[in-house]
Amino acid sequence: MAPFFANRSCDPFTPEQTPCTLGNYARYAINVSSADDVSKGILFAKEKNIRLVVRNTGHDYLGKSTGAGALALWTHHLKSIHITHNYTDAHYTGAAITLGAGVQGGEA
Repeated sequence: MAPFFANRSCDPFTPEQTPCTLGNYARYAINVSSADDVSKGILFAKEKNIRLVVRNTGHDYLGKSTGAGALALWTHHLKSIHITHNYTDAHYTGAAITLGAGVQGGEA
């Protein structure tokens, strides 16, 4: 996550005496390991009226993974990869891949 989006709070490149406060960082987090975890997290955020942010690796260089007081769903461990060799729909026929939300580009 770019420190800019968190008001440069807890930036490792600022002087040691610079305060480190929660600021724009998510207040709560779920280390998601199943679709059920995601579902329960979404319901919790809805019931408590808490902003929801989704993270793959814990950061987003455009600041979309920050959110003051938010609930972060950390999907890093959802690493499933499934290849369908004969996929067909109205617009495409051929091989297709289904990736878990935690799969990073170099892992696919």
